[in-house]
Amino acid sequence: MKLRDKTMRSLFIGVLKTGGGTLVNLIVGVLSMKIMAVLLGPSGTGLFSLLRQMLSLMSSMGSGGQTAIVQGVANRDGLRQKSYITSTFWLMLSAAVASVLCLSFFAEEISFFIFGSADIRQVQLVQWSATPLFLLYIHIYLKAVLNGFRAIGRLAIIETLGPILILVVTYPVCVLVAGGYALAFVWMLSLAELLMIAASLIILYKGGYLPNPLVGVRKMV
Repeated sequence: MKLRDKTMRSLFIGVLKTGGGTLVNLIVGVLSMKIMAVLLGPSGTGLFSLLRQMLSLMSSMGSGGQTAIVQGVANRDGLRQKSYITSTFWLMLSAAVASVLCLSFFAEEISFFIFGSADIRQVQLVQWSATPLFLLYIHIYLKAVLNGFRAIGRLAIIETLGPILILVVTYPVCVLVAGGYALAFVWMLSLAELLMIAASLIILYKGGYLPNPLVGVRKMV
């Protein structure tokens, strides 16, 4: 009975943290977009939204989501679990590299499809977007592993760090974009992903969830 009560209490706290994190992200996101709208107008906010949608679309197409990783981690234990985590890491890394190469080699076509033109600045924006895209893949993978270990509360906190960082740097980034340096959007998104990746790695390391990256490699080759 005590074990059941403890489990229910943990689940309830996890739900509260998840709901609170979602609310924080919503409020912070609205504030960030409001600042962009005031400083850059519709064109600036539109550019940022298109950039984020492009990254989201490419990461979804390449990674296939995180459900399979979450279920795979949760349904295994011991060496089988470590081997699965390592195998999916290399698969996700391969998908990330493939997506980065796609952005690099087909930047003009993607630029024309997303922005309606293949201007040199927009092509460069697409090419450099490979940086936050690669980091997004790593973030998705680490988030899935944390979900698999049911670290829901801590994950909810991690997911607020990126949006909060974006809110903090939105004003100086908008000033740079207004001056013609649209790549500032790319570096802002990259910093946000790096912060969430670092926090995820710290939690996984402290929890002893980071296996040797070579475990399970022999089974793959």
